[in-house]
Amino acid sequence: TAIHLPFPIPLEDILEFSDQHRFHLVGRSTDAINIAGKRGSLDELNQLLLSTPGILDGVIFPTPGDDTGRLSALVVAPNLAKEEALSKLRNYVDPIFIPKIFVFVDALPRSITGKLPMKDVLELYNSII
Repeated sequence: TAIHLPFPIPLEDILEFSDQHRFHLVGRSTDAINIAGKRGSLDELNQLLLSTPGILDGVIFPTPGDDTGRLSALVVAPNLAKEEALSKLRNYVDPIFIPKIFVFVDALPRSITGKLPMKDVLELYNSII
């Protein structure tokens, strides 16, 4: 709470308090995922995806319309076969977080600032699946 505000305002941030005056910003609540009792971060998974050799661009996201927590990925990796890309990703990612739907695309719908609007990602995904 802040004394200058008339009422508490919930934040989307996840904070970890170390003591009464200090905290660490863990992430955003929309970034947290829970699959089969394991917790993960979409941001971290995407960083691991992008650091995978041979993958030039990509995004991991919750599969639309799937309440089980399954993940999907759109990936730009013109010189890798699907199994090769998945095999390389498995070196970095817990198997529970490997996307069940893994689709190669020519490019992701990045904005001119390099951001990846989720509505555009979902539109591309829905046009393929």
